[in-house]
Amino acid sequence: MPPATLGLAALPLLAVLLVGCSGDAPTPAPSAPPAQEGWSLVPSSPASQEENGPDGPFDLTAANQAIRRDGYQSLVTKAASGPLRAIESVCRDSGTGRCLRIYFFLDNRMLGSVDAGKAEIVSQDGHQVRLKLPQYSTGDSYCCPTGEPRFHRATADGGKLTIDPPVPSDANGEQNI
Repeated sequence: MPPATLGLAALPLLAVLLVGCSGDAPTPAPSAPPAQEGWSLVPSSPASQEENGPDGPFDLTAANQAIRRDGYQSLVTKAASGPLRAIESVCRDSGTGRCLRIYFFLDNRMLGSVDAGKAEIVSQDGHQVRLKLPQYSTGDSYCCPTGEPRFHRATADGGKLTIDPPVPSDANGEQNI
């Protein structure tokens, strides 16, 4: 047979081999369930989990989804060590970004949040979170509080969020400006 005829004769055999292989492909494993509504979070995928020592995996993707459902956008791309973690976020529809909310999670369960125009997570070690809330003095511009900042400590005693001292409703003393 001439070489061109041999190539054409091999096509049906090649087609049979390819069709036979497609049926043997492994079925992909089902994905984990999506995050549940409410305060309890379920891991969304192993790729979104981060091992953080003996306290186990924290699903940052599921936490960010819960924050998004609440109308906020997380500012965190890597979770801190747990079991107690704080995640800074801002409201999604603000033109100024002056709606900071810090969410607290114990393992994969959201415990609560703190609202402030300005706040900083000073430290978190998995058992406590230290917050710094800048304070406005009389005559300050909205951009730049000059008052003595307030410091607060958040813990999860018995699975309940406790912030000491409690954060007042006017967290930054904005009534002074």
